[in-house]
Amino acid sequence: MIAEIQDNKRENELIKIFKLKKTNHNRIGIDARLRYKKLSFDFEIKSTTIGKVSTASPLNIDHLNKWRHQHWIIGIYNKNAKLDYCVYGAPEQMKDWLDYWENDIKRGLKISDDLVDRIDKKMVYNTFGKKRVYTLEDARFVMKKLYSLEQYKNMMDLPGGYSPSKMLEMFKEHNKVYLYRGSSLNNPKIPKSYYKDWIKIENNHDKALRKIIKERIENVK
Repeated sequence: MIAEIQDNKRENELIKIFKLKKTNHNRIGIDARLRYKKLSFDFEIKSTTIGKVSTASPLNIDHLNKWRHQHWIIGIYNKNAKLDYCVYGAPEQMKDWLDYWENDIKRGLKISDDLVDRIDKKMVYNTFGKKRVYTLEDARFVMKKLYSLEQYKNMMDLPGGYSPSKMLEMFKEHNKVYLYRGSSLNNPKIPKSYYKDWIKIENNHDKALRKIIKERIENVK
């Protein structure tokens, strides 16, 4: 909890000195946004006191897809929690890191899919008992809140319940959810060596950032 409070404090400080608009109030989604010459630029704001930069826990494909389109600001703080300097990274500068972890996650998802494919009716019988018709209570006892009550009812393929085939289909989905969670990563760090050559910003942070963005726009033209 203390670490999260410190992270929030540093994030707010960086957003303030770069004069960005804070867009994320619950640490989900886009941290901040810059409007410049009628264009919008999304930013991921990070900070560190040890060199390595924390990312997300769990880290999944959704995070990686989001970050591919964002600009990065990393605040480098000393042991006294004072800002020493910042570095700016363009979206393309994160590509190698994102590609590496995307491939890692996808390997995990492939293994999960292979394991789910091995689930058969015998496993359904071992879990739910061997029945001709399974009730809503049978399904919810194991799969709980995987589906809403309305979804559970809509998936019934027999009067008042589910056939073994339908229960197998739902049970596979249930296990896939849990296996996919296990395929996510626990806060892989961005090492200092990865961002050491990014643009360094030590003062006049807001003006320096807008100069960088201005040059990017002009280079695109």
